[in-house]
Amino acid sequence: MNPITEAYLEFMQYVLGFFNKLNAMFQSKDSLIAVIQEKSQTLLRCLCQNFMKPSSIENPAKLNPLDPRSLLAFEELYVGAGCQGILDRITMEGGSSEVRDFKLRCMSFYQTAVLEVQKRLLISGHFFHEVWFVQPSTALSYEARKRLPSLPVLQDRYKHLLPCVGDVEQEWRMLPSFFTESEKIELQTKSPDTFWGQVSKTKMFDDKLVLPNIATLAKLVLTLPYSNAETERIFSMLSDMKTRKRNRLRPESVNAPLSVKSAMATRGETCVNLSVKQGHMKLLNKEMYN
Repeated sequence: MNPITEAYLEFMQYVLGFFNKLNAMFQSKDSLIAVIQEKSQTLLRCLCQNFMKPSSIENPAKLNPLDPRSLLAFEELYVGAGCQGILDRITMEGGSSEVRDFKLRCMSFYQTAVLEVQKRLLISGHFFHEVWFVQPSTALSYEARKRLPSLPVLQDRYKHLLPCVGDVEQEWRMLPSFFTESEKIELQTKSPDTFWGQVSKTKMFDDKLVLPNIATLAKLVLTLPYSNAETERIFSMLSDMKTRKRNRLRPESVNAPLSVKSAMATRGETCVNLSVKQGHMKLLNKEMYN
């Protein structure tokens, strides 16, 4: 194989690994909306450290991959250990001009990749900065209130859906106080959905809910769609139901089996192990056809 071609293959194996890791994250069924911005910034920094000065990538929202002052010296450009080994061999054989041309192309690839990541992923923005609060470790930490003292953007966005929007900030600041340290350790192991489901049921001695607004806000955030594979799975199920010969199903008729399939999948049930109870049998009546 041509050494330069081999070097290109080694380089692509190295650099595409960053994107593959992010893509694998999006295959998860868990709600990841709270970490999308953080993971996007991580991808950006991982790409930039290969060709930009450390001081230039401290703030992912402001970095400019095209600024010559931010770029590493040509000799410091990192293309992966396997690729660099091949380039060293080519240089020793007198192919320094080929190596220089190769690294220029790699530099161009890095710059284009960073620009496209900035264009497509959520690198900055107050909305996704505040969404971070739904993480159990964040919600239960007093230290997190220094970084996130209040949630003004989310409050304003969903004020019409909250029981009392004015109480959100107070509930957010009080939330860690309602749990002991041992309870916090246990709760931090829960998924965001399970955690906020439990928080929403927290009551005082008078049997009144104490955190209804912040819990409602968290549940609203957790229902927000984002570009993960779960959306594709739903559309795949929809395509199985709504075929060319069965193309006039009403939304209600489509929604029911989709909801049932999703609920059963969440509980780990199938048609083989589903427990049919008397309540299910009572629903099989003439009202099914209305």
